[in-house]
Amino acid sequence: MTTKAKLLDTATPIVKPTDHTSSCPSNKLGSGEINSNHLNRMFRRRGLTEFIPLGRTQIDELIKAGDFPEPVPLSDSGRAVAWLECDLVAWQKDRIAARNARVAEREKAHTTPVSPSTTKPRP
Repeated sequence: MTTKAKLLDTATPIVKPTDHTSSCPSNKLGSGEINSNHLNRMFRRRGLTEFIPLGRTQIDELIKAGDFPEPVPLSDSGRAVAWLECDLVAWQKDRIAARNARVAEREKAHTTPVSPSTTKPRP
């Protein structure tokens, strides 16, 4: 084995592939839990429509209601903002889970067997 092959074989990657939600920095102030080995992909508002087909007003209302991730200010003025990809992925997963729970409840309600004690025999 050559020296180059030995080095490549023992080298550890700088950025390890991770799940988007597990590498997302905490949005709690003062937590300081940012993974410095991972760049977090960010999306500006106009880029959101590719993943989140909602209008600007709907997104703003969801943010105010606490049902959509808060944007990250990109400047001190706060005019330029972006959303972390991991926050958007987590939001999508939550929406999908809520939908699946509703579907499961509907299916459960439609397939609930009728107990024989509640039905009266016809005369």
